[in-house]
Amino acid sequence: MKRWLAVFLLAGCAPPPEMRVVSPHRGEIVESFAEKAETRLSQEYPVQVPVSGHIGRVTLKPGDVVRRGQVLAQFDRFDQRSALLQARAHVHEAEQDLALLDDVGVERQAAAEASAQLGALRQRQGALQAQLREAEARWQQARIDVKRWQGMVQKDLMPQRDFDQVQLSERTALEQVRRLRQELLAQAQDQAAAGSRLARLREEESRRLAQAPVLQQRVLQAQQEEARAEHALGRAEIRSQIDGVVLKRYEEGPRDLTAGSPLLLLGNLRDLEVVCQVLTADAVRVSKGTAVSLEASGKVWKGRVRRVEPAGFTKLSSLGIEQQRVNVVIGLTGAGLGVGYQLQARFLVRSRSGALLIDRFSALQAADGSKLVWKVVGDRLHSQPIEVGLVSETQLEVVKGLSESDHIVAVPDATLVEGMKVQVAR
Repeated sequence: MKRWLAVFLLAGCAPPPEMRVVSPHRGEIVESFAEKAETRLSQEYPVQVPVSGHIGRVTLKPGDVVRRGQVLAQFDRFDQRSALLQARAHVHEAEQDLALLDDVGVERQAAAEASAQLGALRQRQGALQAQLREAEARWQQARIDVKRWQGMVQKDLMPQRDFDQVQLSERTALEQVRRLRQELLAQAQDQAAAGSRLARLREEESRRLAQAPVLQQRVLQAQQEEARAEHALGRAEIRSQIDGVVLKRYEEGPRDLTAGSPLLLLGNLRDLEVVCQVLTADAVRVSKGTAVSLEASGKVWKGRVRRVEPAGFTKLSSLGIEQQRVNVVIGLTGAGLGVGYQLQARFLVRSRSGALLIDRFSALQAADGSKLVWKVVGDRLHSQPIEVGLVSETQLEVVKGLSESDHIVAVPDATLVEGMKVQVAR
């Protein structure tokens, strides 16, 4: 609870100025910041004229409710049955030519298998080469052993049967070397054959694929011709793809329109969301799920952050200062809002109960950027550095440096000096 005291600073014989003194108190603090925001739809559905033709009158107006499947506009009837039949014939002919290229898939699979086989052969070749090097080393060592032990046998320093075993080892090693050399030769032949087969398959695949774009373009053009003819038969109807409302009307009709001309813009108010351009320095303090209070004309809605867009942008403030901002999208709870409504968005970043609190105006910023307060101890003023936690619009959380029993100057100014004698009126 705040305790207000009158402090009289004594400077010589002059009466000290009266100052307000306050004690820190416990309470809840909510760290937040506010920005202007605007409602929008997360998804809009433009309605365009699918084919060129004469459109009838469009009676729908902005704000009108539409249902999925509802007729939005109609085309006049065009008798193009013969053109449709001709277009279908062109489609059939083009699709038949394109079907001849279906075998390229088989060839591509065969090429993949040939490539895998070639890779396996190369791997096997490497293994055989390693085995051959080891076998040749064993053979060379066996040859050395034969020569060395042969002299010992001649001098009757070694039994003949032991020497026979050494000779057998040398012959066995030589036989293994010869076998591995033959395997490597056969492996090289198989590898060459696999490489040749792979080259032929890839050449055939490339030849067929080179024809594909031309035939695909023929099919596409024929299908487009068929679509235009189909839409020209009867009264073509443009239907709504959603349940929603008309946001904009671009054409009233009746008149001729080309394909792709915008007709209507639809949306569903259930897809309403809020977008807020937040300073990047503040955006790093919020994340998906951060609570947001939205206010307009005294009415409040609740919301939560859906996403912080990854790319920022530069925007000029009302004072002409460049600011780095990023769009923060907020999910909206509740009804009664439309598209393009202006709101005040307050982001509730963090909160803490039972925090030790002082007014923001009671703290000063030191030259090194830290915070300090002027504390009354006995009959003297002392500057007291403090560690600040959460910060709201009006209060600071004191993490270190003060207690509830301390008295500090409520609104300090530059006239206060360390050790100044004061008199506290009680």
